[in-house]
Amino acid sequence: MQRFRLLALPALAGFLVAATPLAKMAAPWPDALDSPAAFDEASRAEIAMGAPSTAAELAFAAALASCAREKRRFCAGLAAARAEIQALPPRYAAWRAASAAFHAAYGQEEARLVALAAKTTSEIVRLDPSELLGPELADKQILLSFDDGPATGTATEELTAFLRREKLNGFFFLVGANLSPRVEQSGAKAVSSWYEGMCLGWHGARHVPHTSLESAGASIDAGKAALSLLGVIEPRFFRPPFGQRSGEVLAHLRFGGWTNVLWNLDSQDWSPQLEAQDVARRVETLILTKRRGIALFHDVHPKARVALPALIARFAGSGVSWMDCRELGKRT
Repeated sequence: MQRFRLLALPALAGFLVAATPLAKMAAPWPDALDSPAAFDEASRAEIAMGAPSTAAELAFAAALASCAREKRRFCAGLAAARAEIQALPPRYAAWRAASAAFHAAYGQEEARLVALAAKTTSEIVRLDPSELLGPELADKQILLSFDDGPATGTATEELTAFLRREKLNGFFFLVGANLSPRVEQSGAKAVSSWYEGMCLGWHGARHVPHTSLESAGASIDAGKAALSLLGVIEPRFFRPPFGQRSGEVLAHLRFGGWTNVLWNLDSQDWSPQLEAQDVARRVETLILTKRRGIALFHDVHPKARVALPALIARFAGSGVSWMDCRELGKRT
């Protein structure tokens, strides 16, 4: 709590808002991730490059599982791994420098979210035990999620078609202001067909912070009718725009039978600071570091459609499990 109070000081919060760059990974781990042991080795290295924390220690312990089965590096403990990393051969130099820069910038990102949490809330601070943030998932289990759709044009249809070809799915959190014109243009049946095999959640009638809406309840409740129109029998998954919610918003969600779904693997695919390759590398690094969670993308931006094929290919054979979105309902 002392760290939280320090970060919440107005001067520091203002500095973090103005000065925090987005973390991007210039050079990824140079080895393949084509087996569980290879993934665990890269995971141990990436965790060791990050800031010490209880979460890091727990993730590192999970990454030690394959050490008993195969002779691999970084198996002597977290402190020893940091020393081993410094002694790696020259071909790891670019990754080592990029990883150090990434984790420094990502630490600032997280500190900024903590500093702002008392005023705006964010995905980094749990407000209610019922919320899903991502760490609840199993080790190496990743849920794909997509916000703000449906997109104009064919972007959403192309993305969902790709997921179906890969025998994957994801959670799509729809915005009423984007959904209504697509239904009027193409019809509910056609729009529903775009999401065949996917899971649908609600992102509000408009993409605005619900903490400042006088009619936040009405915006949330509008999702019941909108998603039912697309064939969702009992809509009950909500994601607040910008991750901003309050006790009042959460109370309304509970009363209406909604489950609040946030994320812990933020792709930042909306940002002009990141190219699609940066998005893929950023999410890869976060998966190696956190080892589980809910990945946030946007089908209204083009980068997910480029980054996802690269990520799926990169983790093929690694033991990473792309979670069936329908399993989320069994956890609530």
